[in-house]
Amino acid sequence: MQSDTFFPDTDSEDEDTSSESSGELPKNNNLGTLYDFPPDAVQGERFIDQSSQEKYLGIRNELFTQSTEKRRICHHTGSGGVARAHKSGTNIIVTSMSKGSSSSAGVSGDAASLTCFGYDAPTVESGIDGYSLSGYDLPAILSGASNFIAHDFSSSAKTITYTIDGTAYLITLDTNITSIDICVNIINNALYKYDSVIDLVDTYKVGAIKNIIGFELIKVAILNNNPNDYFVDLFIEEVPHKACKINDNGLPIIDRIIMNPNTTSFYTHEPQRSYNNYFTPVKFSKLTLVLLDSQNNVVHLKATFEFEATILKRSLSEK
Repeated sequence: MQSDTFFPDTDSEDEDTSSESSGELPKNNNLGTLYDFPPDAVQGERFIDQSSQEKYLGIRNELFTQSTEKRRICHHTGSGGVARAHKSGTNIIVTSMSKGSSSSAGVSGDAASLTCFGYDAPTVESGIDGYSLSGYDLPAILSGASNFIAHDFSSSAKTITYTIDGTAYLITLDTNITSIDICVNIINNALYKYDSVIDLVDTYKVGAIKNIIGFELIKVAILNNNPNDYFVDLFIEEVPHKACKINDNGLPIIDRIIMNPNTTSFYTHEPQRSYNNYFTPVKFSKLTLVLLDSQNNVVHLKATFEFEATILKRSLSEK
């Protein structure tokens, strides 16, 4: 039976078998051999089975000693609501989410005169209309005073300011509001605590990530709050411009996120990843996410992001 291993012909009488006369290591079948030397040292060289040492080294490095690694980062922009809007028949009721008798809710602005938004008469009574939330015994209730009327919004957009526990939240209600459900959803989005910073040190507990040479958005699930907006642009100031796209306002953005005009369901956007724009290695301790609408206005939307960072395993100074 013929062996798969090829041994070249040698003249044993012409070779000195003494270990003292030869500094060469004995040949073997390649298994377990560590080749820790410059790549040009194996150019043109072959193993005892005549396979290329250069090709083997390339395959080994590609599979086991890659020069880069990937790391995924997930982030949700919301950490909870400061207040919650409820539909009660054809009225809208807003409840502060803070505990105790100091909680309060108020409303003002040109839309405040619309009867569906109620009036500025917060109370601290418990169990009002079943909207006292578990653990929040004394919610501030902003009661609806009359019926929701869609044509109130038909002539022009309205602005309304809810003041929750001393903090004002300005909300714009567009002319395309046709139902109380759309209105409640917009208010809930606006009264949501928005977390736009990915803090890798204090929150994620992974510390500053060094030698980052690439950064991409993998996917995002996002909830629209305006049926007239079909996209938002994601801007992250810490990411070098070389890794960004340029939007039609001349700003460097990570990606243009397409959204569903539906304001009640999350839409998943997965960008095409057809290229890598690598940049000089940098260190990230935090990432600040900014969403911009078509007019370059900052908007706060509920979203769950997944990013991928490409990390150089050895810095350029070590190469």
